[in-house]
Amino acid sequence: KHKARTPTHRPAKPVASRHTVRRGNPLSGISSAHHLTLAKLLSLNPRLRANPNLSYPGQLIRIR
Repeated sequence: KHKARTPTHRPAKPVASRHTVRRGNPLSGISSAHHLTLAKLLSLNPRLRANPNLSYPGQLIRIR
C-alpha cells in the first residue's frame, strides 16, 4: 500500500511593515515601489506630512 502524502505547506514570506530610507530615495519612489499612493504613505507616517520632501538615509518609515 502507498501512504498518502500530506501536502507540504511553506509559510508565506513575512511582509515588511517598515522601509529604511536610502540616499536618493524619494517618498514618491518608496510609495510606488510598495504599491501605495503618496497620500497613503503620508497617512501612515504623520510626522512626514509637515515636510514630505525631508527624509534622510536610515530613517524608518511605515509602509503597512
